[in-house]
Amino acid sequence: MKNLVSKIKSIFSIKGMKERSLSSVGMVALFFAVLYLGPDAMKLAFIVLISIMIWEMERMFGKKRASVKNMSPEEMRKFSLYKIALIFLLFYPTLRLFALLSGNYNLALFLIFLTLFVTVSADVGAYMVGSNIKTRKVCPSISPNKSLGGFIGGEIFGFVFGMLYILYMGNEYVSWSLGSMILIMLIAPIIAMMGDLFESLVKRFCEVKDSSDLIPGHGGVLDRLDSFLLTLLFFEILVL
Repeated sequence: MKNLVSKIKSIFSIKGMKERSLSSVGMVALFFAVLYLGPDAMKLAFIVLISIMIWEMERMFGKKRASVKNMSPEEMRKFSLYKIALIFLLFYPTLRLFALLSGNYNLALFLIFLTLFVTVSADVGAYMVGSNIKTRKVCPSISPNKSLGGFIGGEIFGFVFGMLYILYMGNEYVSWSLGSMILIMLIAPIIAMMGDLFESLVKRFCEVKDSSDLIPGHGGVLDRLDSFLLTLLFFEILVL
């Protein structure tokens, strides 16, 4: 028991962890408040989030655009490619979900919770395992903190919690066989971590640490929803 208490204290002693934890509690409370208020509040929340992420995207690329005259042709191609990809990732899955909130609210909630279960658990698993088991780095040139141990932890946590949710709630919305569920839930955490890596790639290219500083301890909204957006797109392709 003492070891457990010491471990918890050591986690919260990490720089910014208290701030990060308080912000996380606030975000969860805000999410459930919006959920309680119903479809109109959810749609309004999506409009606000999309607007903020557009501003964050322009903020990131605006800093890189300031040095556009000094960019090589290769950097110009990357600038255009990354921005187009990020615009697609911002708008396509969210607009489909926005339309679904009006047409089939329960199915929209199912997709939101399924995506959250996978992405949040994969993020927690990657952090817990990656912080405690030192293994080789996966993509040091893109994100120096990503490790093989973290990747495996994210995959296991994302798979387990995603399977639990889909087995408990999925029968009403999907007709996947058990084998299909297992395959999909093995792929989904990888998609989530790819979303995180993609935004890290864009931030490194734009030479910024975070998309913004709106959320204390976390960075910006886009930093929190990068995995969510790509995983949501993955599930939308399979379900809708």
